[in-house]
Amino acid sequence: MINKIYKLIHNKFPRIFKFIFFIRYLFLLFFVSTVLFLFIPQFFNYENKAENIKFFLNKNYGLNISQLGNIDYKALPVPHLIIDTLDTNFISQEIDFKVEKLLIFPKLINIYNYNSFLAKKIKFQNSSLEIEAENLRSFINKIFNTKNKFIFENLNLLIKENEKKIIDVKKINYSNHGYKKNKITGKIFDKKFKIKLQDNSKDINFKLLDTGISISIENFQLYKNTS
Repeated sequence: MINKIYKLIHNKFPRIFKFIFFIRYLFLLFFVSTVLFLFIPQFFNYENKAENIKFFLNKNYGLNISQLGNIDYKALPVPHLIIDTLDTNFISQEIDFKVEKLLIFPKLINIYNYNSFLAKKIKFQNSSLEIEAENLRSFINKIFNTKNKFIFENLNLLIKENEKKIIDVKKINYSNHGYKKNKITGKIFDKKFKIKLQDNSKDINFKLLDTGISISIENFQLYKNTS
């Protein structure tokens, strides 16, 4: 009986160990392949891909780019492109938009293929936007109705009328997707504020923090939903 058990163990366990070793090498191969796939694009020359990226930004986000800075690729924490210094018209020729840093998060298939470039989302970091009051409605209409994902991080918005400053809103943070969707924070008159949009952005809750001022607006009609 003992001999039978020993033979059974002797016959089966080597197969299990061989399978475990095979799986281990398979995981190692998968890991190395993934690392190479993600990091090889760091060595690409992105100057000859600039036109494809500009076309994508214009078609999907209405950015008519006049100046495009250096383009770098970073694999971590997720693959993304970093563009330093971006001068553009946003949505229309009358809206001047300057971006210190633009992050583009391409789809995985597009970190090698830029002929039909697509991205999951973009992030504007440390940007400034000047807009005439008469163009404000079309700007808001575009921002809140676009289906393409974007994030504003530290946006300074200057609203003018006949080239005279009316309102200067600083450090605006806004995302049209994710858990921060429809939440806007920033500073106005040197006071921090928070806005929460509800019911397809028609109901607005505005709070001027540390002042006790809170305003609720129902059925807000500054822009029309064209979708």
